[in-house]
Amino acid sequence: MEIKTQHFDYTYLPAVNFGQTSAQKIMVVMHGLGDSKTSYVDFCKELNVSGLQYLIINGPIDYYGGYAWYEPPPGPPQQSLINSLEKLENLMEELLKQGFENEDIFVLGFSQGGCMSLEHLYRRKEKLGGVVALSPKMYPIKEDLSPNKNQVETPLYVTHGLYDDLIPYSEVEKGCLELGERGFKPIHKSYPIGHEIDFDEIEDLRNWINEYL
Repeated sequence: MEIKTQHFDYTYLPAVNFGQTSAQKIMVVMHGLGDSKTSYVDFCKELNVSGLQYLIINGPIDYYGGYAWYEPPPGPPQQSLINSLEKLENLMEELLKQGFENEDIFVLGFSQGGCMSLEHLYRRKEKLGGVVALSPKMYPIKEDLSPNKNQVETPLYVTHGLYDDLIPYSEVEKGCLELGERGFKPIHKSYPIGHEIDFDEIEDLRNWINEYL
């Protein structure tokens, strides 16, 4: 059965190579600024996690031939980010109605999409299967956020390029330290790359996801 959403333009990739898994897990995949879901079809195929389904979605804002999740600086992203997060929450409710449990759902994003993954974790009260932020834009965690047990126990994986000239590595390093101070348990990995995703990163991510299937 194809998994569907009414809230985003999407591409669905069914699970393959079931192995010993139940094939009841799904990953929502979000692109970076100005990109689209099309770029992440090959990424998901290369990730090649046995028994994992993928729902690759486009951001709701048109942006120079691609899409965005929120308006980039110099304008403040607050309202457009909130709007996209509300749509993502609606998508999660759709997945629950289609038979998934919260812990069946992984959320992954790159750059702006990585920001979406993290901000969704801050808002969601249930434990997810895992949250992945690749080269994410990280905004300071709100002072009034008091994460609950489910949030801090959600597996969290953050990666970044040491030579990223768009989102400095130091910002993400600082952000991961703040996550730890708030009780989250991020696994943070760095790679000798720029603002991109490379083969070693994909291989390490595959190994991490397989721990939770």
